[in-house]
Amino acid sequence: MIIFFRFFLGTSLASFIYLAVTRQLRCESIIFPRSHCDNCNQALAPYDLIPIISYICLMGKCRYCQKSIPFFSVLFELLLGSCLAVTPVTFTTIPYILSLLTLTYLSLFDYKSKQMPIPGILILAGICLLNCQHSFFQVGIAALLYGLCLWLNYYQTLIGNGDIDILFCLWLCLSIGHLLWILCILSRAV
Repeated sequence: MIIFFRFFLGTSLASFIYLAVTRQLRCESIIFPRSHCDNCNQALAPYDLIPIISYICLMGKCRYCQKSIPFFSVLFELLLGSCLAVTPVTFTTIPYILSLLTLTYLSLFDYKSKQMPIPGILILAGICLLNCQHSFFQVGIAALLYGLCLWLNYYQTLIGNGDIDILFCLWLCLSIGHLLWILCILSRAV
């Protein structure tokens, strides 16, 4: 029962993150107007907003105009719901969950706009600093290397600056070995 609750919480958070990124890119409020179809602007009923279930019941289409709902939104809900379902919520996993939610927001924002929002990077940096595994000296050296990477990347773009920002933030709360594994996995995914 707890796993189902965490899954539903994850899908709901994914739905909210999807809405927040979409509206932020349109310069709209996340509060007003209430949830509506992007095609016909018809306000959605509460039963149209249940993650995954509404999509299945509506067969992937708007109840009012029959325009297709992007499958990516449901896949996004399913992935984040699954991640939270297998993550026990304890005091020690809260930074991990906050990092996961922030990285989810950043990846969706990057996917939709090919940009990284600075406030999102700053939030991730704050979360990672609170869970920092390194000495003050190591963080200082890493900050110098971070600045050097940004400076070199300015003249010869190798990867996106947002990627450098995220890797630096992740290094704060991970070991260098974990970071190298992440880089290895990411290089294989591209």
